[in-house]
Amino acid sequence: MDRQAAGNAHATPVPGALNVSRAGEVTAHSAAGEAPTAQYALFARLVNLRAADVPGFRLVVRRHSSSHIAALETRGAYRQCMAGGEKNKPVFRRSSQGFKGGSRLNETWLGSSVEIERSSAAAKRDLAVAKKALFSRSVIACTQRRFASLGAQTTSISIKGHHVDITVRDLRLVPLKFAPPAGTDAAAGFSMSYLVDYRFTVRGHRIDFPVAFYIESSVFVIGRAEVAFTAMSTSQPPSVRLEERLYATLVSRAVRASQVAPAAVRG
Repeated sequence: MDRQAAGNAHATPVPGALNVSRAGEVTAHSAAGEAPTAQYALFARLVNLRAADVPGFRLVVRRHSSSHIAALETRGAYRQCMAGGEKNKPVFRRSSQGFKGGSRLNETWLGSSVEIERSSAAAKRDLAVAKKALFSRSVIACTQRRFASLGAQTTSISIKGHHVDITVRDLRLVPLKFAPPAGTDAAAGFSMSYLVDYRFTVRGHRIDFPVAFYIESSVFVIGRAEVAFTAMSTSQPPSVRLEERLYATLVSRAVRASQVAPAAVRG
């Protein structure tokens, strides 16, 4: 996906951008005088993905649950690979609803999030640290080794009365190199894929069913606001055309929302 070209398209009409612009005209005067937290929430509401952006996709009810698959648990699992490059805690975070489309064996999940950092300098510094790690061969190699070790640990679940063993393998992590879209201050992203092996027995016969998972994430910073777009799919990578359109929509909205809720980006 050409993030730079997609992001720079914010100067032209983008689906959903007109509604945000109109909302900005209505709330611009009152929002500027509101408390910072209210402006953070307004900025996130104006920017994040919404159902109208993804016709044909279904709303995913978010559940606070664990996959119980060690290699896919991000909290602390790869801390040793980052060598002090962990991200600082934001002062505000709001995610979009999740959206799912496609068939059972070829599904796509989409979502976005907005984080407000302590300052513009902190936002750019955090992204620079993450970008450096993504382009570090030693960090990538460490992450792949850790993933392989954790992925070999079998997780067992029950599906419709059948015992299923799950392992994961073959992590591929590729940094995406592109310039910040016009109107933003920094950008970074990565593409990741891995295989999930499902093994179960039916009538005495063992069945191995590997499924490929793909994740693409792109982040841009505007002032002290960090906006992230994530697409995940099974069997084949997410649609490039869809990713480019949604990324351009987020950039367009963020540039406009920065004028409506200035406290979200200034500082």
